[in-house]
Formats: sequence, C-alpha cells, structure tokens
Amino acid sequence: MAAIPDFTDAEIAAVRGVLVRCCRRDVLIHLAQSEFSLEDDGTVGCPTVYWHERGANFIVFKCAADRYRARFFYTPHEHFGSEIGEFDHPGECVRAVLRAQAEHERASERDAESRRATARTHP
Repeated sequence: MAAIPDFTDAEIAAVRGVLVRCCRRDVLIHLAQSEFSLEDDGTVGCPTVYWHERGANFIVFKCAADRYRARFFYTPHEHFGSEIGEFDHPGECVRAVLRAQAEHERASERDAESRRATARTHP
C-alpha cells in the first residue's frame, strides 16, 4: 500500500473550524502518526489529529487521500466511534465523532441517574 499523505493545511483548517464552532473556543490539536488496521491491508501508519476535550480523547485518522475515520476514548481500553465508519471530508468526520461523544455522555448520565434513582427506592 502506498504511503498515506499527511494532513494538508486545508484539512487541518477544516478540523480546527469545526472544533471552534462546536466548542466555542480554540482547541489545541496535535498531529501524530498512528498505526491503524485497515481491513485486508493490515496495519498501516496513518497521519492522525488528536485533541482532548470534555474528559475524552479524540482521534481522526487519515486512511487515504480524502478518507477519514475517527474514534474517541476515555481509557486506552474503551474506544468508541460514530455510526458511520469512514468519511470523505475531515470536518464531517470531526462533527460525527463529537456528536457520538455527546450522545455517549448523555446516555452515561441517564444510566447514572437511573442507578441513583434505583438506589434511593431500594436501599
């Protein structure tokens, strides 16, 4: 497999733009290389954008020219993603992973509230 090109300035600007709109402030992003398993191609080095926000870590992998995947995690053993596996624009990928994390956060809060309510009614 040919080397995956690094994120371009335009792709990084798209990521930053979505983060500013969604988080209402500048978010510090980091560029990295990550090993990623791409189905039948085995593990490959992928250019990666990483940031930390709202207690979660976010990663956008560039899997090929104009192909992106994202994950968020709280611990190294708990990774989550969006319902859509791959995107053709980095901004859409970032929006989807932020949405997935917000939904996960709301579901976790509902579960915690349900456990507290059960504990109050069944001491």
